[in-house]
Amino acid sequence: MLSSYFSQRFRASIIVLIVALLIVSASGCASLAVTPVKPILQATAVYSTLQATATPVIEPTRAASATPSDTPTPAPTATDTPTPTPTLVVVPPRGKNEMGVNVSILASLVISATPAPTPVFPLELPRDTINVLLLGSDNRPGEKIGRTDTIIVASINPQANYVSLLSIPRDLYVFIPGLDRFDRINTVDIYANRAKLGRPVELLAETIRYNLGIPVHYYARINFAGVQEMIDRVNGVDVLAHCALYDVFPDLPAGQNDIITDTAQLSTVPTGTINIPVPGLYNLDGKHALWFARSRYSTNDFDRSRRQQAVLRGLWSKIKEQGLVGQLPSLWNDVTQIVDTNLNVNDVAYLATFGLQLDDARIKQRSIDRAALESFTTATGAQVLLIAPDRVPLVIGEAFTAPLSNVAAQAAAQVEVVNGSGRKNWELLATDRLTSQGFIVPRYEIAEQPITRTQIINYQTTNKGSRLNQLLRIFNLKADRVINQPTENSSIAFRLLIGPDFDTCKSPTALIAFPAPTPTSTPEGGVPPTVDPNLSPLVTPTLEQATPTPEPVTPTPEQPTPTVELPTPTPIP
Repeated sequence: MLSSYFSQRFRASIIVLIVALLIVSASGCASLAVTPVKPILQATAVYSTLQATATPVIEPTRAASATPSDTPTPAPTATDTPTPTPTLVVVPPRGKNEMGVNVSILASLVISATPAPTPVFPLELPRDTINVLLLGSDNRPGEKIGRTDTIIVASINPQANYVSLLSIPRDLYVFIPGLDRFDRINTVDIYANRAKLGRPVELLAETIRYNLGIPVHYYARINFAGVQEMIDRVNGVDVLAHCALYDVFPDLPAGQNDIITDTAQLSTVPTGTINIPVPGLYNLDGKHALWFARSRYSTNDFDRSRRQQAVLRGLWSKIKEQGLVGQLPSLWNDVTQIVDTNLNVNDVAYLATFGLQLDDARIKQRSIDRAALESFTTATGAQVLLIAPDRVPLVIGEAFTAPLSNVAAQAAAQVEVVNGSGRKNWELLATDRLTSQGFIVPRYEIAEQPITRTQIINYQTTNKGSRLNQLLRIFNLKADRVINQPTENSSIAFRLLIGPDFDTCKSPTALIAFPAPTPTSTPEGGVPPTVDPNLSPLVTPTLEQATPTPEPVTPTPEQPTPTVELPTPTPIP
């Protein structure tokens, strides 16, 4: 069971996030597989503003005359004064098959004293690249549109034979073109629907392109109830939990609103829990898998993104095991009842075929995380995340760059994992972290003797092309944890020895070397340029501020017993 888990794990990650959304219950362009996406030329935004000059109106008058005359003096003729044409922000044109809306933005546009930001130049992607926007929504019963709480761009490059998966945080604070406002990216659908701007997903695609430079060609959207139904149809999923997790959710019948944020109201309805006592591999039914993916208040959005991807990977594994890929044509009508997409059954079949051919090292999983963002609070107290213009482009550029495919690069990525921590399934957690960063794990095993601390054995005979530093950052290790044992013709580059100090929940150290921040002058009013002045930065203590005296530590009270007892997810032996 365990060995087969990773044999399927990343080989099909593209289908995990596309077919898993479409296949269980699979219109768009039938030429998806053959129509190239042309590179988009970069354009320079223009920000000059023309000021209209008031022209006095010439009133007709009569000439004064001492002698009356039968012939009236003609009035001067009014001359039309041309009105200067306002200068528009140059928005780069969309490429072939690219989603979006046509927007006109005045270069002089100011929102709450903040100028509209410049559109980001679109990525110059390789020919035939296909970007699919994967969306999960929290629609309440009776609502057509809800907040988009899961946003993932799956970029498929058939020519270079690789896939990139990029998660976009729901609280990313962006400029919404066409609506001329700043807000969280997960609210775009709601505003677009209210403004009657056509399909809301088109404006979301335009917003992603404007703020991040990522073109979108196709999309697939499913609400959380649809995910639960899919998982129950395949009799549950196996998921890797990197962190312990406990949360309480409303346990209401289907069709009732189970999105309750008020604690007082939550105490008035039946509830259930998601309880992951320790990190490891768990089997979850549809209800618990949905709670596992949605839980946010006890962790954060970045951990939630990782859990959402784990659920979808587990769903794809079950789809493969049960042979549902071959049943796609007969299931398509059922799928379209719970999934909104402009992909058709032939598109999904093509993507499935491509995904099955991928090697583990040809798939990237990335996210725009806190290392590339800045935390702010709005005037209303809402916490949001701002794009750091010197960091986010580096994250996106690395995410959409093809992995190295030469023999030397493949050899430098080979890592054997040995679990000597005494913790069950930690070899799987380490393998998951490695493969998500493009490493290859040919085998993993349980150590015969306990390993006291996590270490890396380096078998490489040269530093050229070595990925040792990246490996250290992935596991938050320092150089003193490396044991050098250069070995000619070694089948692996490294052996990772997992000890009990391996923090499975801690995110890796930043894998991209960001430039040191350059001090910039703050304009009058204390608001950074191109940032909504309704925002104020989170307060960071300085040396001049008094350090508060630590409060005495008191024992944490026991978690409340849920009103309805539900089975605890079963760890897989």
